Amino acid sequence: MHIERLEISGVRNLETVRLRDLDKRNIFFGDNGSGKTSLLESIHVLGLGRSFRTRLFKSVIQNEKEDCVVFCSAYESNNAGRYPVGVRRSRQSVPEVRVQGRDVASLAELAALFPLQLINSDAFTLLEGPPRVRRQFLDWGVFHVEHGFHAAWRGAKRCLKHRNSLLRHGKMAAQDLRLWTRELTMAAECVDDYRQAYAVEFIRVFDALVGDLTGMTGQKVEYWRGWPNDLSLEQALDASLERDKQRGFTTIGPHKADMRITKDDRLASEYLSRGQEKLLICALKLAQAAVFEELTGRKCIFLIDDLPAELDVHHRRVLCHYLEELDCQVFITCIDRVDLANQWRSPKSIKWFHVEHGEIKQA
Repeated sequence: MHIERLEISGVRNLETVRLRDLDKRNIFFGDNGSGKTSLLESIHVLGLGRSFRTRLFKSVIQNEKEDCVVFCSAYESNNAGRYPVGVRRSRQSVPEVRVQGRDVASLAELAALFPLQLINSDAFTLLEGPPRVRRQFLDWGVFHVEHGFHAAWRGAKRCLKHRNSLLRHGKMAAQDLRLWTRELTMAAECVDDYRQAYAVEFIRVFDALVGDLTGMTGQKVEYWRGWPNDLSLEQALDASLERDKQRGFTTIGPHKADMRITKDDRLASEYLSRGQEKLLICALKLAQAAVFEELTGRKCIFLIDDLPAELDVHHRRVLCHYLEELDCQVFITCIDRVDLANQWRSPKSIKWFHVEHGEIKQA
């Protein structure tokens, strides 16, 4: 995916933004609070219908306005036709999405159209946060490469909701519980099959690049499906039934899956420096993008907020070179232009934009 033209209105402190002829690599520099992150946030709204900075979307919209609008002209490759995509969000309503002049009701369709990879300060939760964060990371890849995954995942989620409802009430018909357990088992094992197949490809690519990017050894990613490997899910649910009844919810299953990220057989987050953590996160994101292209023939869009932070000059250069090799479109922010000016093999391919007091101008 490549965004060729971008228009933004009503987002935070940004003045009306109109950017034309966007390149593969676009770097936005300026002081803190100038609007750089808001630019990335706008693209995130365009791709997912929501902000990555807050769940309260009303804080994204400028005080004097009732809504915000993000619009782009995009294409999949140089040979493909251009098409318009627009997202409008008011303070109260759900996103209004239009693609090629038609209304799109499902945000999943929008997400499938815009394969975004975000690297910002919140990305550290990929190592430090709960399993839910790593599960979402894994499911991003499965969603984009396995067309049947979203329906299977929704089915498992529905069955889990009904089973948990029966467990919470305490008094339940054994037949009803067996029914939803059986339905959950079928949907969940389908979800797990998709995840396992994707994890094999992801780990292969990650193992090939992580050492060169980070300069470290001993990193390892393992997929854990959410119940013991020596049991079927039905067997595991039967074994945990009394515990589930006591707690009022299903304690094992695909909703407990995780990607365990270790270094030398210890959790990577336990003793890596902040800079090493960022490099490992970048390796995970780059591997995700590489697998996505390998399996679909499409390219991601990277949103990288404050790329130089926590990284020394050498590792900035290595990361920039990897981004060039992937040949994805990237939107990067930094405070000082000099921090990224000499990090690229092809500096003439970079478009620079200065951001000041909400105004964005090509530099």
